[in-house]
Amino acid sequence: MHVSLSSRRRLLTTLFTATLAFALVSAGSVDRAQAASSGVDGLVASTVGSSAIVDPDIGRGQGTVISAAGFAHPGIVSSRDELNLMRDMVQKGVEPWRSAYEQVREDPRASSDYRLQGPLAVVEGFNRPIEYTIGTDGFAAHANALEWYVTGNPAYRDKALDIIRQWSAKLTNLTEFIHAAPGVARMASAAEILRYTEGSGWTDADTAAFSHLLRIVASPPPVGVDRDDMFQNQAGYGHIALFAAAVFLDDKALFAKYLNRATVGTNPVPGQDFSLDRQIRDNGQLNEMGRDQPHAHGDLTTLAEIAQTTWIQSREGNLGDLGTDLFAYRNNRLLSGAEFFAKYNLGYDVPWTPHQLNPTTLYKQVSPTTRGEFTGKLSEFNVNSPLKALIYNHYHYELGVADKDMPNLSAMAKQIGSDWNDLLWTPAAAASSGKPAGPPAPNGNYGPDPSFERVAAADWTETSGKNDVRNDPWVDADGSRLIVRDIQQGGWIKYANFDFGDVPRDTFLLRGGASTTVPTQVAVHLDSPTGELIGNATIAPTGWYTIFQTTATRLTRPMTGKHTIVLTFTGSNNVYHWQGAVDWIKVASGSAQLDNVAAAAPAQQGTKPGPDKSVTLPAGASIGWRDLDFDNGAQSFTAKVRTTGPATLELRTGSPDGPAVATYALPDTGGVWLPVQRAQEARAVVGRKDVYLVQTGGADVSLGTVRWTEGVDPYVATPATAVMGTPEGHSTVLGAESALLVQGQSAIALPPVEFKSGAQTLALRYRSAGPVSVTVHSDTMTSDPIAVGVLPASPDGQLRTARLPLMPSPKRAHLLFITVDAPLVLKQVQADPVNAEPPQLTVQVPDLVQAGSEVRIPVSAYDADGNAVKITAETLPPGARLDRNVIVWTPRDSGDQSIVLVGDDGHDVTRKSVSVAVG
Repeated sequence: MHVSLSSRRRLLTTLFTATLAFALVSAGSVDRAQAASSGVDGLVASTVGSSAIVDPDIGRGQGTVISAAGFAHPGIVSSRDELNLMRDMVQKGVEPWRSAYEQVREDPRASSDYRLQGPLAVVEGFNRPIEYTIGTDGFAAHANALEWYVTGNPAYRDKALDIIRQWSAKLTNLTEFIHAAPGVARMASAAEILRYTEGSGWTDADTAAFSHLLRIVASPPPVGVDRDDMFQNQAGYGHIALFAAAVFLDDKALFAKYLNRATVGTNPVPGQDFSLDRQIRDNGQLNEMGRDQPHAHGDLTTLAEIAQTTWIQSREGNLGDLGTDLFAYRNNRLLSGAEFFAKYNLGYDVPWTPHQLNPTTLYKQVSPTTRGEFTGKLSEFNVNSPLKALIYNHYHYELGVADKDMPNLSAMAKQIGSDWNDLLWTPAAAASSGKPAGPPAPNGNYGPDPSFERVAAADWTETSGKNDVRNDPWVDADGSRLIVRDIQQGGWIKYANFDFGDVPRDTFLLRGGASTTVPTQVAVHLDSPTGELIGNATIAPTGWYTIFQTTATRLTRPMTGKHTIVLTFTGSNNVYHWQGAVDWIKVASGSAQLDNVAAAAPAQQGTKPGPDKSVTLPAGASIGWRDLDFDNGAQSFTAKVRTTGPATLELRTGSPDGPAVATYALPDTGGVWLPVQRAQEARAVVGRKDVYLVQTGGADVSLGTVRWTEGVDPYVATPATAVMGTPEGHSTVLGAESALLVQGQSAIALPPVEFKSGAQTLALRYRSAGPVSVTVHSDTMTSDPIAVGVLPASPDGQLRTARLPLMPSPKRAHLLFITVDAPLVLKQVQADPVNAEPPQLTVQVPDLVQAGSEVRIPVSAYDADGNAVKITAETLPPGARLDRNVIVWTPRDSGDQSIVLVGDDGHDVTRKSVSVAVG
């Protein structure tokens, strides 16, 4: 299992609790909405018309209710003022609310067509899909309630009501507090919006039924989650639900008990407590940072949400001694913890006092695991950390803390983008000064392009059980949709009336990902899990569930018409027995993803047959495939090629004379078969097309197999101007050229670079007056380097790119520290930039070299046009020499020897390191 697995699961919980917030709405006697939206003109202008707004006045004129027990409603995380401000700002189109709202409604759980994952009677367990059912459904209830509050569209209101009513009628036990309990808090937020807002359709019967559900949750085990022995951040997640229950139920006794736990702490093992007094030390040390950063982030965000609730109650309620503001508690103790956390995650050292977690576990030092991953999107869930919207905004705007008094938190806040945290937690004073964009447009199609004819994996008819499979939201460049994940060993998914089409289809495609080291086997059966086997697909071991890769396989026979198919999943070696995640499935008559045999191409013109299923293309010859499926495109062309000189192939669509959409420059392979890979524009060909490879110049080209794949996109470039900190020396942002000047003998910290399942190189785009020695570390400056090298001077002061081999290749995302010994202007860094076409170095290393015998090792380097480029030797074994394009060497001793070569085309530099075994 990958080291960060548990960290990523905690990030999921962070999303469930810290990102959409728990907005509760009520009707009452004190209208403070106008004050909340002061300074913004014209917010109640008509917004009905060609927009998403149906009724602009939901909640308008309704204020805060003070119950007989003294609780303010709404009073969990969001107040009436904040909800009304959200509504008005979205309707007006003011930033950041406008952008935040767009992200909310792009989420598939915010759809009025959302399909429930529950309800269930019992929610328990650990690391099984069942614990997420109420979490996902609660999120959907809250999102739909917010959509109704903003737009007045009754479809959203009805969906939220339906989710709450179904769970209220079913639940009898809920003991899972990490992932399930936050779903209860979200559902409570939706319930108060509906309960206290006119026109919602909420009834007294709804109040009674949902109160019963909350009494279950607020019971001790084995019924509920009311316990004080939960482990660190896990207690925070559980207590979000418990505080929500206390407020909704107007129960002062529960509120007092939970308030004591969140401040002083009552965990029988004090070192494992989540409370402000025990989790955060006087100097701000957040103790769970000794475990890893995501779990510590969970402490901050859950404590902040609880603090937000107590702040609302202390400001607007009438709870007497219970009206404690946890933001201000103990001289802003929560702020000191956030400042300490931000400083370390920006790349700076922090003092650390060893923390005795329990009698057997000591956190000796701060943990670098997932360091720095909180300034951009929390990578798996497409949301940002609420450190800005909730913690920074409160201390800066509500309590008046200056940036100079929280320099690290304010610096991190500036790097955190806008998302739906901002929808609920942005004060009016933080509104953009730009011109409002107007009301939101009607909902568009946020999902994938339907022309690709995919079947969403989440559109199943039946599964082997809610404890074997779950649907989960996902958003990327392909659009917003639900995916299937956490599939258990032996689990199955059924799709009734799966349409193979009228034309025979013999290829099955599946897009998925897995945190495993071996492929997951996906058997495709007809009718039942034990029915006729018609295909064997795989989920590739991509390093993580949501790092997707498309795999294609041939069916045992061509299929037409509609059939029931069942996918069964086995073979993963994941420690939790998870088989992976599936985004979509589809069938085709042929796939660009497969190794397509050139000699078997159905369309050939001017070709010459060759041995071993190869075909030779003289000038003007072509081969083609009809109705080849490219889905949403490919950015990598790979072929088994043999040439005796440089040559060129063009990819054309429609016919051999059709438009050229890609050109592939082929090197001189010396008459031997070599794999050649070329990049292309990802969307040069999309969907199903007739495609042809045409030889347009140069030597004859012999082809064995060809394929077009997704490549490794996206390895997103990280701009150097996103620098998080400069732990050593000095750096200066050069605004005019969007670059960073790093002085000599300096070290900078860059936001985590996503290496996915493993990259080969790290590319630096830079300029320098002379050679610059560079060392790259991940996570800490004292870790072993992942890349080292000398960057050549830039010709004429122009930007150039150097690719440093990664050693070894890290996986997933890592904070990067880059140290230089001379001044350098850095533009960006990027893992494996596939579209830049660096020089391609080839070293033909023998399997074994004998000591005492001369060996000649051919090397070659070509640019994107197939032209030979300069090769230099950076490291050679003793006695070896580079003679033009051959390394000549007589090794003296046995053992492994290293060779490092450099290919330089004047713009880009490629280093290649190989090892030679000497026997």
